[in-house]
Amino acid sequence: MSPTSRKRKKKSGGPPRRPPVRQQQSAAAPTQPGVLRRIADQLPLLPVSDGLTHPEAQRHRDRLGLRIILGIVMAIMTYLVLVPTVAQLVLGLAYRIVAPGIPYEDYYASAMAGERPEGLLATNLGIGSFIVICLVLMRWVNLAPPGLVVSVVRRIRWRYLIASGGVALLVFCIVQAATLLPAGTTITPQPGFAMFLLVVLLTSPLQAAAEEVFFRGYLQQSLGSLVGAWWFGVVGSSVLFALAHGLQSPALFVDRLAFGLVVGLLVWRTGGLEAAIGTHVINNVLAFTLAGLTSTIAEVRGITEIGWGRAAFDVLTFTVIAGGCWLVASRMNLVTRTGHASLVDRSRIQ
Repeated sequence: MSPTSRKRKKKSGGPPRRPPVRQQQSAAAPTQPGVLRRIADQLPLLPVSDGLTHPEAQRHRDRLGLRIILGIVMAIMTYLVLVPTVAQLVLGLAYRIVAPGIPYEDYYASAMAGERPEGLLATNLGIGSFIVICLVLMRWVNLAPPGLVVSVVRRIRWRYLIASGGVALLVFCIVQAATLLPAGTTITPQPGFAMFLLVVLLTSPLQAAAEEVFFRGYLQQSLGSLVGAWWFGVVGSSVLFALAHGLQSPALFVDRLAFGLVVGLLVWRTGGLEAAIGTHVINNVLAFTLAGLTSTIAEVRGITEIGWGRAAFDVLTFTVIAGGCWLVASRMNLVTRTGHASLVDRSRIQ
């Protein structure tokens, strides 16, 4: 065999040559949109009509009443299922950490009665989770901007919320001082008050805000937009709010109904939930804190009846707070109706 043939054989027996790499195309291949993007393309947001108050802000000629009714039913059903489900999950986890040696049924009953701080935590987190649900329903069922549930400018006006909370705090402190001091109430913190107070301060604002987003935001706006009357949304959501508190005496029902009506009117007059949230947060935080200092939080959570005199006094207190919040809103020159101009809050320009 000649040297030339050996070289050829050695060369032909080497590793196979790789095919040339094709040059990448200059233009990248189009990517498929995600699932949410495809759904959003099929369910576009409907425009928000100009000149509408917050309780009727979803009114639009292309938004069918059936869609709004579906959203209301889904909201109520989800509320009835989600809140206890989240509470169960929280208490199930807490039970394994703090009380694994006692029967779960006994632990659960005492916690939900307000005798344990984790029961209050579970309830507040369960209700608080509904803020996300309302925003999702607004976007995907009602086909409205999610921020519209909060205010006509589609966002929280923090200056007004803080100011409203300050008004409520001032009035509630004056009222409590006028009622507790003459009665000679003594300060005796309940057992475990420090943990109760921590839960109240951290989660009661979330619970109160979620109730306002659900009742005065989503339900009130959906009901008012469905009928085309702001007053129907205010009255309807207030009745549902009072009924949601379970069994109660007629006076206590009127007390809670009046609270819903007063803050619902505030939402109508100010164009957003800020005053309602601020008032509700201060009311709940002070109520639970004072209960832990003078009696027990379980006693306040388990209340089912009050006298008519107490109900009338509470209504007067709510009315005074509402008047103060409305005056603050007038001074801030808040936008109270939908429209292109409302997307920029005039109170920020001052």
